[in-house]
Amino acid sequence: MSKILITKKNLDKFVKEDTKSFLVDNTIILSPGVKDILEERGVKLIYKNNIYKTVEKGDLFKRVSSILKEDFNLEDDEKINKIAIKVLEKIKNY
Repeated sequence: MSKILITKKNLDKFVKEDTKSFLVDNTIILSPGVKDILEERGVKLIYKNNIYKTVEKGDLFKRVSSILKEDFNLEDDEKINKIAIKVLEKIKNY
């Protein structure tokens, strides 16, 4: 399995300027400079290996719902709940 090195030069290809969080899995290597930039931007790094250790299922549902409301401007609670449930199902099966 090949790994992707994210550096200052290619950062914007992977992380948009207004991104709030970034999922880091075992295929991604972040350079120290990139970690500094992301910290300055306020981007929360979520490490896939630790996602279930650090986040309760209810908390994850709330976080997904919050992202849908804040970052995607969704307002329909029924639609938000359906999408959040689908996301949790995908993460569980990943």
